[in-house]
Amino acid sequence: MSKRNIVLILLVALLAICAGQAFAQQPKPPVTVTLAQGVALGTVTMPHKAHVDGKVACTVCHHASKAAKPAKSAFEKCTDCHTKTGTPEVKVKLQAAFHNPAASAGLCIDCHKKAVAAGNAKAPTKCMQCHKKS
Repeated sequence: MSKRNIVLILLVALLAICAGQAFAQQPKPPVTVTLAQGVALGTVTMPHKAHVDGKVACTVCHHASKAAKPAKSAFEKCTDCHTKTGTPEVKVKLQAAFHNPAASAGLCIDCHKKAVAAGNAKAPTKCMQCHKKS
Protein backbone atom coordinates (compact mmCIF):
# COMPACT_ATOMS: atom_id res chain seq x y z
CA MET A 1 0.00 0.00 0.00
CA SER A 2 1.40 3.37 -0.95
CA LYS A 3 1.99 6.23 1.47
CA ARG A 4 -0.61 8.25 -0.43
CA ASN A 5 -3.29 5.60 0.20
CA ILE A 6 -2.38 5.35 3.88
CA VAL A 7 -2.61 9.13 4.29
CA LEU A 8 -5.94 9.14 2.47
CA ILE A 9 -7.32 6.36 4.69
CA LEU A 10 -6.16 8.16 7.84
CA LEU A 11 -7.70 11.41 6.63
CA VAL A 12 -11.04 9.74 5.94
CA ALA A 13 -10.95 8.04 9.36
CA LEU A 14 -10.17 11.34 11.08
CA LEU A 15 -13.04 13.07 9.29
CA ALA A 16 -15.42 10.27 10.29
CA ILE A 17 -14.36 10.54 13.94
CA CYS A 18 -14.78 14.33 13.94
CA ALA A 19 -18.20 14.09 12.28
CA GLY A 20 -19.31 11.49 14.81
CA GLN A 21 -18.20 13.66 17.73
CA ALA A 22 -19.92 16.73 16.32
CA PHE A 23 -23.15 14.75 15.87
CA ALA A 24 -22.93 13.31 19.39
CA GLN A 25 -22.48 16.81 20.85
CA GLN A 26 -25.67 18.18 19.29
CA PRO A 27 -28.07 19.15 22.09
CA LYS A 28 -31.13 16.97 22.45
CA PRO A 29 -34.26 18.98 21.71
CA PRO A 30 -36.54 19.60 24.69
CA VAL A 31 -39.97 17.97 24.81
CA THR A 32 -41.82 21.25 25.45
CA VAL A 33 -40.66 24.86 25.04
CA THR A 34 -42.19 27.97 26.61
CA LEU A 35 -42.37 30.57 23.86
CA ALA A 36 -44.06 33.39 25.74
CA GLN A 37 -44.68 33.83 29.42
CA GLY A 38 -46.50 36.65 31.17
CA VAL A 39 -48.31 37.82 28.03
CA ALA A 40 -51.84 39.21 28.35
CA LEU A 41 -53.56 36.29 26.61
CA GLY A 42 -51.62 33.66 28.57
CA THR A 43 -48.47 31.58 28.42
CA VAL A 44 -47.60 29.89 25.14
CA THR A 45 -45.87 26.53 25.22
CA MET A 46 -44.98 24.48 22.19
CA PRO A 47 -44.63 20.69 21.96
CA HIS A 48 -41.11 20.90 20.51
CA LYS A 49 -40.75 17.13 20.23
CA ALA A 50 -43.89 16.94 18.06
CA HIS A 51 -42.42 19.50 15.67
CA VAL A 52 -39.05 17.72 15.51
CA ASP A 53 -40.73 14.33 15.08
CA GLY A 54 -43.06 15.91 12.52
CA LYS A 55 -39.98 16.71 10.46
CA VAL A 56 -40.21 20.50 10.68
CA ALA A 57 -36.75 21.76 9.73
CA CYS A 58 -34.97 23.49 12.62
CA THR A 59 -34.23 26.47 10.37
CA VAL A 60 -37.95 27.20 10.00
CA CYS A 61 -37.91 28.72 13.50
CA HIS A 62 -34.22 28.94 14.36
CA HIS A 63 -33.07 31.43 11.75
CA ALA A 64 -29.57 32.81 11.30
CA SER A 65 -28.68 35.64 13.63
CA LYS A 66 -28.10 39.18 12.48
CA ALA A 67 -24.74 40.92 12.73
CA ALA A 68 -26.12 43.45 15.25
CA LYS A 69 -27.22 40.64 17.59
CA PRO A 70 -25.08 37.53 16.99
CA ALA A 71 -26.38 34.22 18.31
CA LYS A 72 -24.67 32.69 21.33
CA SER A 73 -25.50 29.17 20.15
CA ALA A 74 -26.91 27.47 17.06
CA PHE A 75 -30.38 27.01 18.57
CA GLU A 76 -31.24 29.81 20.94
CA LYS A 77 -34.64 30.40 22.50
CA CYS A 78 -36.81 32.91 20.63
CA THR A 79 -36.91 35.10 23.75
CA ASP A 80 -33.11 35.36 23.81
CA CYS A 81 -33.47 37.95 21.04
CA HIS A 82 -37.18 38.67 20.53
CA THR A 83 -38.58 40.53 23.53
CA LYS A 84 -41.94 42.16 24.32
CA THR A 85 -40.54 45.66 23.81
CA GLY A 86 -38.00 45.00 21.07
CA THR A 87 -34.50 46.43 20.96
CA PRO A 88 -32.52 48.50 18.46
CA GLU A 89 -30.66 45.31 17.43
CA VAL A 90 -33.82 43.21 17.05
CA LYS A 91 -36.65 45.14 15.44
CA VAL A 92 -39.09 42.19 15.41
CA LYS A 93 -40.80 42.06 18.80
CA LEU A 94 -41.75 38.77 20.45
CA GLN A 95 -45.37 38.71 19.27
CA ALA A 96 -44.45 39.63 15.69
CA ALA A 97 -41.93 36.78 15.61
CA PHE A 98 -44.89 34.38 15.71
CA HIS A 99 -47.83 36.17 14.08
CA ASN A 100 -49.24 39.55 13.10
CA PRO A 101 -51.41 41.56 15.56
CA ALA A 102 -54.62 39.96 14.25
CA ALA A 103 -53.07 36.46 14.44
CA SER A 104 -54.18 35.94 10.85
CA ALA A 105 -50.70 35.43 9.39
CA GLY A 106 -47.15 34.76 10.52
CA LEU A 107 -44.58 32.05 11.13
CA CYS A 108 -46.64 29.84 13.46
CA ILE A 109 -50.19 30.50 12.32
CA ASP A 110 -49.40 30.10 8.59
CA CYS A 111 -47.81 26.72 9.23
CA HIS A 112 -50.67 25.63 11.49
CA LYS A 113 -53.26 26.62 8.86
CA LYS A 114 -51.39 24.58 6.22
CA ALA A 115 -51.25 21.60 8.59
CA VAL A 116 -55.01 21.77 9.24
CA ALA A 117 -55.70 22.07 5.49
CA ALA A 118 -53.53 18.96 5.01
CA GLY A 119 -55.61 17.02 7.53
CA ASN A 120 -53.72 17.57 10.80
CA ALA A 121 -56.56 18.65 13.06
CA LYS A 122 -54.19 18.92 16.06
CA ALA A 123 -52.46 22.08 14.78
CA PRO A 124 -53.94 24.97 16.79
CA THR A 125 -55.31 27.92 14.82
CA LYS A 126 -57.34 29.75 17.49
CA CYS A 127 -55.75 32.13 20.04
CA MET A 128 -56.68 30.22 23.19
CA GLN A 129 -55.45 26.93 21.75
CA CYS A 130 -51.90 28.27 22.12
CA HIS A 131 -52.32 30.92 24.82
CA LYS A 132 -53.18 29.28 28.16
CA LYS A 133 -54.16 31.20 31.26
CA SER A 134 -52.54 29.78 34.39
